[in-house]
Amino acid sequence: MIVSQTEELAALLMKNLFQRESAEVAFLFRESQCHRAKHCWRLSSEIQEVLTHTDPEDALSELDDEEPSEPAGALASEPSTYLVVQEGGSSSELYAHVFGNSDDAQDYRASSADEGSYRTSVPIKVPESLWIPAFAKVAEAIARGAISVDFSEDD
Repeated sequence: MIVSQTEELAALLMKNLFQRESAEVAFLFRESQCHRAKHCWRLSSEIQEVLTHTDPEDALSELDDEEPSEPAGALASEPSTYLVVQEGGSSSELYAHVFGNSDDAQDYRASSADEGSYRTSVPIKVPESLWIPAFAKVAEAIARGAISVDFSEDD
């Protein structure tokens, strides 16, 4: 519960400090490589400790001991590709890029931030059985749909 509350608090901080809605953030703050997300996790951890006298890092280590390191099932052992969603020149432009391994995906994220100041998602592990040439276009469409979620005009 402490870890979940700290994640929720980090999402709230991200929204208010950096104008990034939690719906746009599809990762765990505690595992993120994003400097803003790391900052929000640290702040939320400090706040949680002040309010509850509980260190979220201690709670997290207990959580890690309880959870398996890899998800169960057939897809866990299947070879994977890694998809990274990158913002474009405007907040509504999104592009999907697929990489053969996690290191290449992380390198791309770093170069996007350093060379173009573009935000990117954490690498998303995609089983190779789902990969077809059109997959990146489908992923882009899903990402665009996810950030434009709204109520129907008919309501």
